[in-house]
Amino acid sequence: MKGLALVADENIALSAVTALREAGSRVISIGEEQPGSSDISVLQRACDADATLVSFDRDYGELIFRRGHHAPRSVIYLRDIPGSPSEMVSIVQGLLNGSLAGDVVGHFVVWTREGIRKRAFPRPS
Repeated sequence: MKGLALVADENIALSAVTALREAGSRVISIGEEQPGSSDISVLQRACDADATLVSFDRDYGELIFRRGHHAPRSVIYLRDIPGSPSEMVSIVQGLLNGSLAGDVVGHFVVWTREGIRKRAFPRPS
């Protein structure tokens, strides 16, 4: 997991970004670097970095599955808010290392307190 890039959408708190970095993740924070970016720009940034996009925004699923935009390495969509930055780290690391849901590369992953769902990205045409 170490060294894989994450793109944290603007809605990911800077305290969580800091905790992810302290845990060894390379994090591109949209809130720090490009606040106010469109979802399409954020998605493209994740694709360009071959990164996993982490967000509380479900619109990325719409862009990928319905509008045909390119998908990044994976998307982690958090439907519930983790209780602390350390819980965010545990969730993200558990998803990326496969301990929570198996391999997530090539998938849109939805995390809730009730469970985890994965949907494979469409194949590029």
